[in-house]
Amino acid sequence: MSSLTGNKINYLTHTQLNIIKETGDYLLVYDTNHKREELLVISDNLEDAKKYLDLGWKTKKILSGIIFMAPEIWIVDLADPFKVIKNGGLQENLALYNTFKYFQSNDKISSLINKTLRNNGLNGLKVYLLHGTSLETEIRMAGTDKRVNDFKQLFIDTLRESKEFLKEIERIKIKYGKKCRRLDLTEKSPDKAALKKYQDISDYYSYIDRDFCFPDNIYGLFKLLPAADNIILIPHSGFKFLDEITKIFDFKKISFYERHFSRNGNFWLFKRNFKNKKVLIIDVSYSGETLNTVSEMISREGGTPIRIAVWPKSKLGIANFEYIVFLDKIIKTQNVHTANPDWCVNLYEKIAFE
Repeated sequence: MSSLTGNKINYLTHTQLNIIKETGDYLLVYDTNHKREELLVISDNLEDAKKYLDLGWKTKKILSGIIFMAPEIWIVDLADPFKVIKNGGLQENLALYNTFKYFQSNDKISSLINKTLRNNGLNGLKVYLLHGTSLETEIRMAGTDKRVNDFKQLFIDTLRESKEFLKEIERIKIKYGKKCRRLDLTEKSPDKAALKKYQDISDYYSYIDRDFCFPDNIYGLFKLLPAADNIILIPHSGFKFLDEITKIFDFKKISFYERHFSRNGNFWLFKRNFKNKKVLIIDVSYSGETLNTVSEMISREGGTPIRIAVWPKSKLGIANFEYIVFLDKIIKTQNVHTANPDWCVNLYEKIAFE
C-alpha cells in the first residue's frame, strides 16, 4: 500500500481527519469531530478488506476507498460504573488510573506497553495509546490486530504488579478506609413483554443491520429524571437505558435520533412534535457534539432541550449541559468544577467515597 496521495488526502480533509503520523500501512489521525485520535487504514483493495476485517478492524466510512478502524480497548474509566466494577471496584480502579497517569507523566507508557508485549509473546502486535481532548476520564488504546483484546488484561496486570500501583492502592485504602460505596446497578436483557413493546425498533435495525441484537439494559441508573414532555435517546447506546426509562416515562414520548458525522446516516425514529415542549436528550458523551447538535435542532423547532450527558469522558462532554451521569449519580453540571485539571478524579472521589 503506497503513501497517501490524491483522493485519500482529499478524503481525510473532507471528513476532518488530520494526519498525525504515517507508519507503513497504518495512519494515526486526529478526528476533529470526535476530538480524539484513531488508528486507520485507507484502501480500495478488496484483498486489504478481507485482511483487515479478519484482523478485527471495522469499516468506518466508505466514500473514496475503504476506511478501516483498528480494534480499540479501554484500560481504565472513571465515569462508567460497569467498567469500574470490571477493574476490581472503586478503590482499585482509581489506583489503576492514578498509576497510569504517573507512568504517563514520566514518559514511561511506551516502554510499559512494549514490556507487556515482549513478556507475553505478542510478536507483531503494535499498540498505540490514543490521545485527545475528549479522553480524560477514559484511557483508550488501539491495536493492529484482535490480539489487543488479550493485551488489555495483560497490561492491567502489568500496572497492578508495579511498585507504583502497590503504593497508590495502599494510600487510597489508608485515606478512605471503609468509605467506599456500593454500585447497585444491574445489566440484563429486557423481559419478553418489553422486547415485544420494542419490536418496531428491533425490526427496523434488523433491516438495516442484519447483525443487530437488542442490547442488555442497565437498571438502577435513572431512578429520577427531570420533568419533561418528551425524551430523545441516541442509538445505539441509548437502547441500554430504554427499558428503565419506560418505567418512568410513557414509551410513546420517546424518540430516537441517530447522528453520524458523515454524509449520511442521520435519521429519526418515532419523531414527535417538539414545539413548546421540554425535551430530555440522553446520550453517552465523549466530545458532546451529538448532544449539542440535537439540542440545536430542538431549539429551532421551538422546544426547550435538557441535555443529560451519561458517563462523560471529558470536560467537552459536560460543557453547557444541564445534567451529567457520573458513576451512578445524576448531577447538575453547575456543581461540577471542570476548571480544575483534576476535576474527574475529584468528582470520582466525592461520589465513590462519600
